Amino acid sequence: MTTIIFIFFLILNILFVLFIKKLSIIINLYDEPDNERKLHHGKIPILGGIIFLANILALSIFYILNNQFYFFELPFNLINNFFSFFTIFFLIFLIGFYDDKFNIDPLKKLYFLAFIIFLAILIDSELRINVLRFSFNEQELKLGYLSLLITVLCFLLFLNAFNMYDGINLQSISFLLILFFTLFFIEKNYFVYSILILVSLTVGYLNYKSYIFLGDSGSLSVSYLIGYLLIKNYNNFNIESADTIFLFLIIPGLDMLRLFILRILEGRSPFSADRNHL
Repeated sequence: MTTIIFIFFLILNILFVLFIKKLSIIINLYDEPDNERKLHHGKIPILGGIIFLANILALSIFYILNNQFYFFELPFNLINNFFSFFTIFFLIFLIGFYDDKFNIDPLKKLYFLAFIIFLAILIDSELRINVLRFSFNEQELKLGYLSLLITVLCFLLFLNAFNMYDGINLQSISFLLILFFTLFFIEKNYFVYSILILVSLTVGYLNYKSYIFLGDSGSLSVSYLIGYLLIKNYNNFNIESADTIFLFLIIPGLDMLRLFILRILEGRSPFSADRNHL
């Protein structure tokens, strides 16, 4: 049965490749060239997030069927965890989509994201980081009352870091592929990560051809997905130490830190736009 379902996802993504131009006309969401901070010429459709959303939605539907027919396993232990995941994923996608369309003020966007992630953690207690384990120290650091705040902060830092990291073609997609391949072998949930790798390859091909960009709708929702999967794997001891996750995310994280320092030294907001990205 999983083979048939995988073929469905393969056909779905082939259809995106074949009809991407028609879809871009229907959605009518483009990244316009900007001499101040954008290097591309001509408007490029922002459809990467929609492709990820469609695949995640299909995967979610199959998960509901799985609850009844047991087709395959997914990394959602309880039905409320599943609903909290997809609802939050979709809400973050909508914030990014609106930002792609109308350019939300960065601080307002940060507040919206913080509230939604806070809501996700309240709904799903397994998404909270309660303890920090390190590979170089046997002692665990219990976060106690700070666990909720630190979890929200970790999410926000990575969402912003990955959003800033989304620069030239294939940069973000290469990062996603490396991460999904790594989790493929760590968690051994082969079906789910095969689908995520398939979607990333589809978006990567279209991005390489400059047919689409990820946009904020893609980078924000996908980075939430990454954070969700990493914390779930960490809390389930598939990833044993917090410093392992730190190493997974170090490149976009250091790039964000570098950009923040440069902008502050120049007397600008750390969230202001420029061409100084990696």
